[in-house]
Amino acid sequence: MNMMEELASYYKNSALNIPKRHIYTRFVRDFKEFTLPMIDYAHFSVPLQTGNSNGFVFPGEYVGQYGIYEAVKHVYAKNESMKGLDKGDHLLVNNRYFAADMEKGIEKLRQDFRTKNKID
Repeated sequence: MNMMEELASYYKNSALNIPKRHIYTRFVRDFKEFTLPMIDYAHFSVPLQTGNSNGFVFPGEYVGQYGIYEAVKHVYAKNESMKGLDKGDHLLVNNRYFAADMEKGIEKLRQDFRTKNKID
């Protein structure tokens, strides 16, 4: 049993609706009808969405190719200690500690937002 089937079993006899399962991916061209029980909607970065022989097109939305780049650039711009990593035409990333650096940057953004809006 995959994770999505297991998740669905908890909602089978419940008054609650199962949350929609979204995925961020590069392509949806290979997603067929049998993918729908596992994923409800796809956000994709390569604008290549084709129907199969019976005309089925997987439900999804093209979000552009630079979504992650823009998100990282935003974190860099909002953190004084990370601003130097944005070189204008490219971003510097650490191959080994990128995830930890981003986590610290995002946590700083959250902390600043909560302080600014007086949220405990």
